[in-house]
Amino acid sequence: MNGSNKTIYDFRLKDASGKEVDMSTYRGKVLLIVNTATGCGLWPQMKDLEMMREKYHERGFEVLLFPSNSFYQEPKSSSEVQQVCEINYRSPFVVFEKAPVRGSGAQPLYRWLKQQSGVYPFWNFHKYFIDRKGNVAGWFNPLRRVTHDKITAFTEKLLNQPTD
Repeated sequence: MNGSNKTIYDFRLKDASGKEVDMSTYRGKVLLIVNTATGCGLWPQMKDLEMMREKYHERGFEVLLFPSNSFYQEPKSSSEVQQVCEINYRSPFVVFEKAPVRGSGAQPLYRWLKQQSGVYPFWNFHKYFIDRKGNVAGWFNPLRRVTHDKITAFTEKLLNQPTD
């Protein structure tokens, strides 16, 4: 990973309702950042994300969803995606404003994720893990479901790291 001093806590992003979120509110948590699209064939992974959030939330784990039409599969607005999540899933997912996730037009968070990890998402449901110190700890390709043993082991490893 890149050695930049910037962490995720330096960002302020808009959620699906347009409210600004200071990412420092997630300080000390393990985050899973996922770019989503309701029209994508990988959308069933949302059920896995829900199960993972429910399993680890009490230990300081959060799933952050970033709707994007970068791959031409998200016709819905941010607030519509939020509604879909509220209706279909028990876990209260945090949904952010719909924005591009790759290239020169990518939102600043995703440019930082690329700088830190070396990769932009190459499809919907690309997974970036952020450690308790606010740094990119790793990423997993979209085809690897979060219930995969390697992702579960990686999550456990991050949750077991100290917060200081």
